[in-house]
Amino acid sequence: MGCSGGRGLVGGSFGRRVASALAILFALAPPLLAAPDWMTRAIRSAEHRQERGDAEEVVLYHRADAEIRGQTEARTRHRIVVRALRDGGGIESGVLLPISSELRVKNLKGWMISPGGAESKLPKDQRIEIDSFESVTYHDESRILGASFENLEAGGVVAYEYEVAIRDISAATQEFIFQLSAPLVGREYRLRIPKGWSLLHASTHLDGVEPTRDGRDWIWRVEDLGPQPDEPLGAPITHLARRLMVVAADRDSDRSIETWGAVGRWYTSLVA
Repeated sequence: MGCSGGRGLVGGSFGRRVASALAILFALAPPLLAAPDWMTRAIRSAEHRQERGDAEEVVLYHRADAEIRGQTEARTRHRIVVRALRDGGGIESGVLLPISSELRVKNLKGWMISPGGAESKLPKDQRIEIDSFESVTYHDESRILGASFENLEAGGVVAYEYEVAIRDISAATQEFIFQLSAPLVGREYRLRIPKGWSLLHASTHLDGVEPTRDGRDWIWRVEDLGPQPDEPLGAPITHLARRLMVVAADRDSDRSIETWGAVGRWYTSLVA
């Protein structure tokens, strides 16, 4: 009896110590809703930035890590952080992505930090899929995936992370838009191509922006851009977008991509 009681006393004391240790660990652990560190770093890096004009939002950070894995396969992971300058923000305060059987969006996640510091995650019921114009017209499988935070206030910050996977003959051609209209703190596009492949790239409205190299990676960075003006009767903002176009191909193949004319002939051979 005495020995049994002694073991019970030791067990109870041990259990209390374990419970105390677990309580400390849970207290030190980050909350489940905690925003990712890349989001909080982007917010801190732009905390003293003052925006001018009537912009609806400012892009604090966007990094796209793209990898072309072959002529018909590519993947790109996106991380983007946007501060709303008006309630609801603008077009980049949400996500609008084309999807189809060949173009898939995976692991879409989102976070929001309110002007008062409250954090929340993207609810599943704030993600919708709708038929695209092409799908309605041509009866194909193209759709649009949309996601946003419906209670975004001016001064609030949203962030999204997702991966785009392509399995199509267009995989070796990539386009990346650095700016549509919103002011920009920083955007980076990193592209990895297979060993032994060559790359041809061109851009619009990106004078002076040249890539740097890091092994098989090509890196373009654009920083500190003001808003693109929306002028009455002016060109559509999509025509003024700062964009990059790239085409990659195997050097050992019998087709060269040293010129854009060669790119056209190469693409024609794929779809013929």
